[in-house]
Amino acid sequence: MTPPEDDSPAPRRPLSRRIGSFVGPLLLFAVVPCCLRYTFDRIPIAFAWCDPSGGLLGVLWGCLAAIILFVAWLHGWYRPKVARASVTVVFLVVLSYVFFPSSLAGRTEAVHAQALRMATNGSWIVKDILSAELDRRTNRDPPAWAPVGAYDSANAYLADLLETERIDSISFVGLAGAGVEPAHDCAELRLRGVAWNVLAGAAKADDSTPVLWTRNLRGLSPGDFAGADPERPRSWRDRLDPSDLRFGSEFIVLVRKSGSAEAIPVRNLTDAAFLGGSSNSPAWLQVLEAR
Repeated sequence: MTPPEDDSPAPRRPLSRRIGSFVGPLLLFAVVPCCLRYTFDRIPIAFAWCDPSGGLLGVLWGCLAAIILFVAWLHGWYRPKVARASVTVVFLVVLSYVFFPSSLAGRTEAVHAQALRMATNGSWIVKDILSAELDRRTNRDPPAWAPVGAYDSANAYLADLLETERIDSISFVGLAGAGVEPAHDCAELRLRGVAWNVLAGAAKADDSTPVLWTRNLRGLSPGDFAGADPERPRSWRDRLDPSDLRFGSEFIVLVRKSGSAEAIPVRNLTDAAFLGGSSNSPAWLQVLEAR
């Protein structure tokens, strides 16, 4: 005899199981592969730039996703077939490298490469000025550093250096970069083609004082060079113009009077990091911004 059919609705799964069936695959097949990809892309470059937070961020997010999955597995909210899920995750990571090789790693490497080129160019500019300054002191000529009140922009000062042949190894290409197209001659250089802001009056400044910095950092005044408290650094992120250079939202590059160059990530951009322990009298300084 056939038992009567049971028309009663099937019992609904607990809410935790329903949430787990949605969140579990999302974490396992989206978040974990993305974190692995992000970590593999960022750690080697980040440590080379003494800034491990970029790669460690991916590690932390990946660990958090793994902990959530483990807790869900213990409570029975989400229990995937481990072997099949692991193969899928590995497959997705490999697939991301095959089909999207430049999506994140390429962007990161390109930004760092641009910042490195700018640091190299800026270091050569300052070293050429230092060399010219030494020669001019020997011959008792006017200084190669920009005097206060003589120029109204970084363009005017650098064009004057080239026109008077006080420096002869700097090219128009070396004064541009990161999206700023080089000028063709000194007349055009006075109007455009400079990627650097310049500190006038640097002849009296400390060796650790920034004398060149990329133009994406705007609005500095002589008072900003008076010094900073390393115990209470002030953020300068609000002075950034992210649209000015190709890496404008991620780095500024500066060159100190000693000739040493460095790139400061935007998240670490403070007055203390910028000044590097230097302090100067604002009375003998002037900020020349690039046009």
